[in-house]
Amino acid sequence: MRIFALVPIYEQPKRAAEIARKLSAEAAALNSGETETRAEILLVVDGSSNVDIDAALDEARPLPAVRIIAGRPHLGKAEALNRAVAESDADELLFFDNDIDLPSGAAFFGLTAHILEGHDIAELPKIGLGERAMAKVVSYEHLANILASEYLAERGGRCPSMNGAAFAIRRDLFDSLGGFRRVVNEDTDLAARAFLAGARFGFDPAMTVGNDAPESFGAWLKQRKRWSINVALWSSTYMAKILKSASDIALPLLLSSLIFPLPLLECAVGALLGILVNAALGLGPLWEVILGLIGGCAGFGAAARYYAKRAEIYGAAFSLPSFFAFSFAYLPIWGLASLTGSIIVSTGNLPDLDWKHDEAEDLALINAAKEEASPFYRLRFDLKGKRTKIRRWVPKERYAALSPRERKSAYGKRSLGLSPIGKKRSPRHGSLR
Repeated sequence: MRIFALVPIYEQPKRAAEIARKLSAEAAALNSGETETRAEILLVVDGSSNVDIDAALDEARPLPAVRIIAGRPHLGKAEALNRAVAESDADELLFFDNDIDLPSGAAFFGLTAHILEGHDIAELPKIGLGERAMAKVVSYEHLANILASEYLAERGGRCPSMNGAAFAIRRDLFDSLGGFRRVVNEDTDLAARAFLAGARFGFDPAMTVGNDAPESFGAWLKQRKRWSINVALWSSTYMAKILKSASDIALPLLLSSLIFPLPLLECAVGALLGILVNAALGLGPLWEVILGLIGGCAGFGAAARYYAKRAEIYGAAFSLPSFFAFSFAYLPIWGLASLTGSIIVSTGNLPDLDWKHDEAEDLALINAAKEEASPFYRLRFDLKGKRTKIRRWVPKERYAALSPRERKSAYGKRSLGLSPIGKKRSPRHGSLR
């Protein structure tokens, strides 16, 4: 069995040389041992090099089991990794972003081989790293992602999304899915397609790694711009399919989605219970405020205790002030950013992002999802973001069953952008929509 670890590098090497050094010792031991497991580390340079990248590559080049792929044009993370995988003979794949912090002495190749014995894809838990206040607040988002993925792995055995900064996948599954798509959200897109294919999802706390969190509001805003688009693309493309195909784990999916806003939810529920108690006892307006505050604090305290205990298990930092800021400042801002991303995606106007991707492929996925979801008509977007209604043939008996309002919607004015498809009736298929 051959396990390859792939580390993409673009513009800045960050921890690429450090990752190679920490993985190299284990790979060399496996390759020289009597087991059938063989390991290799691929450093994949996407685009032109620079002084910093050259220095990192010079540091990694002498290490055993390290191979460097460089001198190619800037293809984007997805395509660069797809080509590197295609040129390898790996049976199992381990992906690390180059800002991942690996703990010293961890046997990631061995752990990968173990977890992929019973699973097809596995996310590595990631704790947020950073010294400044912003990073400490954002780190709870990483912890929430850990808790949601852990819950789904235990209760459902499948997970429709993941943070692709560090994960493992069987080569046969990766190939059957066609690798990464050239979309903005290549990691969550791959996870959703694996979920729909019935892939078994694994999650092992022993594989926990560190992941840099934004240290400033500007850095967070730049990251959040792309992440909010990621969430919106994933939701618009896969949400309906996932809910339709996952009736057996619908409850775990619902409960896992509540982990992220849990502090606000428990605070609100606690406050509501306090108000209801006051209403039942008839204590008056002052006690309504007092009991509401007590209930809200109790709910927040329960959520803080849960997060603190899980943070201790994964070695993540926890402090009550930063968790308070996460709960009552960060979560509302995050929700607003996600809503903004959804609105942007719904208009088909994808913003310029610091991420090389195929916008046409992004829009094609959105259009395909809308086409499948809409029972009467569907909206499409061209590359300029203009909306167009695509009309289609409808059997006569179906047309007769439509209400006047539905007929007006189906046969309304020509929409912006592209022209409607077709203008004549078909004797075989009936009316045109």
